[in-house]
Amino acid sequence: MIVSLVPPSNKEPVKIARILHFLYEGGSLNRFEAASILHDTCLNSTISGIRNNLGILVAGKTESVKGYKGISTIYNRYWLHREQQNIDKVRELLINYFGYEEITIPAA
Repeated sequence: MIVSLVPPSNKEPVKIARILHFLYEGGSLNRFEAASILHDTCLNSTISGIRNNLGILVAGKTESVKGYKGISTIYNRYWLHREQQNIDKVRELLINYFGYEEITIPAA
């Protein structure tokens, strides 16, 4: 049996909830992925809010990619610290504040 979270059925989740849910599910993001997958064009500010306003531990590391005319661009990749207390805090926020719901998926 797998327990997962799903967004509220009655409204589109706000940006910070979409980012938290993606990270909660084990994902990691850089700014380009966040823009294309979750429509967040200012991921660094969203992560700052998650860290400073919600007290969630988010890890990060710098990455580099060749950009225009071969010039490297440096940006950050983010993911949640996987300590149980941190994960539980994110789960509680998603459920109690952002309206996410738990669903149970039978194991195959």
